Amino acid sequence: MRASLVLVITLMSAGVMGCGRAPSGAAVTDDEFQAHLQMRLDMAPAGAVIQVPAGRFSFAAPLTIHRSNITLRGAGAEQTVLSFRDQRSGEDGLVLHEVSGVTLEGFAIEDAQLVGVKATDSSNLILRGLRIEWTTRASTRHGWFGAHLLRCTGLMVEKNMTLGAAVAGVFIDQSHDVVLRENRSEFNVTGIQLVNSSAADIYRNVVSNNSAGITLLGLPERAEKLMHRTRVFDNRIYGNNTDNFAPADHLAAVVPAGTGFMATAAKDVEFFGNHVADNRGANALVASYLASGKPYDDPLFDPYPQRLWIHHNRFSGGGNHPGKYDLQLMRVLKFGLHGSLPDIVWDGSVSPGQSPDTAQLCIRDNGDADFVNVDYDGRLRDFSRDLSPHDCELPSLAPVVLGWAEPPVLSVQD
Repeated sequence: MRASLVLVITLMSAGVMGCGRAPSGAAVTDDEFQAHLQMRLDMAPAGAVIQVPAGRFSFAAPLTIHRSNITLRGAGAEQTVLSFRDQRSGEDGLVLHEVSGVTLEGFAIEDAQLVGVKATDSSNLILRGLRIEWTTRASTRHGWFGAHLLRCTGLMVEKNMTLGAAVAGVFIDQSHDVVLRENRSEFNVTGIQLVNSSAADIYRNVVSNNSAGITLLGLPERAEKLMHRTRVFDNRIYGNNTDNFAPADHLAAVVPAGTGFMATAAKDVEFFGNHVADNRGANALVASYLASGKPYDDPLFDPYPQRLWIHHNRFSGGGNHPGKYDLQLMRVLKFGLHGSLPDIVWDGSVSPGQSPDTAQLCIRDNGDADFVNVDYDGRLRDFSRDLSPHDCELPSLAPVVLGWAEPPVLSVQD
């Protein structure tokens, strides 16, 4: 095999934040380091690996990647830290646009103004072993997204950690062919959120201490109209009870704190093999977009969930203190002062003329998990805990197979 070119940036830490030494031995400033790194990114040939050494580096502006088929690699998420706390221009940390075959791995991005890693209109991306974090306690002053991936195809997001985002740790919008696996997402408003995306596998993630764990949202007024064909399996989703600290004017502000899994206006979803526990609102919530209370003007948008299969999950605890007033009031009215909402909560909303019994919400083999149809449209008139109309199964969804081979792990050559 032909050896790939490896470009190595070797700035050795001098004990001062962001300062280092160039190969010649001359001291470099943070701004010089960023300029040198940006130059390497701008000039990198296909197949290049640009390696950033261990150290903490303070950046004043975003880093941008416009070259395809390159790798940006650090010495590890705790060893190589790119800090944007003192950012003077731009809003994002690392920005990719219209690229293909880019791998980001083994470094941390801290305290970006808006987005840690932002990728748009790109394909065949790998995000691996990153830590994207806001280092102060939960605050609306935090950036909104750890990773924001918009209109992308072929995404491998694995073994990352996202902490403290004011909207979502991982946010994937209008993208398809997506694999999210073995990530950890904590202390965000939403841990993992997919919007109007398709062909996604979300598995073996640990999602805890967020306001909401994993959410699948169908939203109006987007070019892609459907949130569909998603498998969510073998995840641990627990203790997502952090108060919602999203900006008040953002849609994320309506997400009920205490939600484990939520599917809103989503179609063709298979949720199985997950351990969902101690989410004080609802361990699992299925709802129409209408429940958000947000108006929309999009005649092609279908606000109702359809064809959801929830099976072979383990549920425990939770439901005892929802983060929304209407859910809390319903809990007290229907289940008593010390009662809890059932594990699986459905708002009961269906397309006009359709019966709730034919909405194809299938729930089976979840141990002793309980269920409620709250009849949101009828204002609780047909409130029901009868699970029998949903004792059905749907065809299993096909696994996501990315149509590209992952690049080999390359050794560093001086």
